[in-house]
Amino acid sequence: MPGRSSHDFLRAGWLVRAGDDAAAAPLLQALVDEARGMPPGLMAEGWLLHGELLRRRGEDGTRSAARALELAERFADDGAVWLRRRARAEDLAGRPDAALPLLLRCHARQMASVRAALDARVDELAARLVDLHLRDENRQLRAHNQGLQDDVRQYSRLAETDALTGLPNRRALEAEFEARRGPGPLVLAVLDLDHFKRINDRFSHLVGDAVLRQAGALMAASLRAPDLLARLGGEEFVALAALPPDEAAGAFERVRRSLAEHAWGEIAEGLQVTVSIGVTAVSAGEDLIAALARADALLYRAKHEGRDRVVHDAG
Repeated sequence: MPGRSSHDFLRAGWLVRAGDDAAAAPLLQALVDEARGMPPGLMAEGWLLHGELLRRRGEDGTRSAARALELAERFADDGAVWLRRRARAEDLAGRPDAALPLLLRCHARQMASVRAALDARVDELAARLVDLHLRDENRQLRAHNQGLQDDVRQYSRLAETDALTGLPNRRALEAEFEARRGPGPLVLAVLDLDHFKRINDRFSHLVGDAVLRQAGALMAASLRAPDLLARLGGEEFVALAALPPDEAAGAFERVRRSLAEHAWGEIAEGLQVTVSIGVTAVSAGEDLIAALARADALLYRAKHEGRDRVVHDAG
């Protein structure tokens, strides 16, 4: 690759992490354009930096992630550097579940290396400075362990978060449902945006994505702080609220109005968004599938009766 070296990648990586997109973009584009003949590790790093830059600019970085993963499958060994590159590529491709075990394996390799270095160091200096150096190495090991725990917590959060809306996803809903079901009052609601396919068809999928993000934010803001709103998939959301049944209808009527009264024309002229909601009381010990099925049936009634309404058990 004439005129290019590892120093270019170091500079590009520094610019990306420093947030200097204007300077990083042309350098990274040149690097990936001239990638033929470059060492596989540098090629993969270039595609990863390119994809991360695109994602921060709100563009699609999955093609760059795919190129990095292709290189990993062809050339990667099982060392920490390639494991971390594969984890970054999976995360960039929107698969945090796949990134987490790779990151754990990477840290396992690094931990093994740290432990081996620690043992050798202790043996070398045991006669003179054992206590002093053990304390120092132990501090480093604790710091490394803390970094690992922070990474695990971060990827666990990503695995329970919907990438588009930032709301909890189905995995988080299932965990929260298990934690909340018990003797206290609990209601579950299924919320479905009305005529969402028409919105995508008429205004574009970009507008559809903006509607999902805005609708999720409005509905979450209309619920109380302890309540949970999760995106189940597509235009369907699920809420859990610790409310007695006689208060649930009013609470979710406020959620319905938050969408019906919002100024959607700010996203696209002529756009209007409403939501239909089915609300059911959860019995003590009831499982999530049964509660969802009952709320789905109530949602179907809301759709059948004209949409933009709340239907609940007592209704």
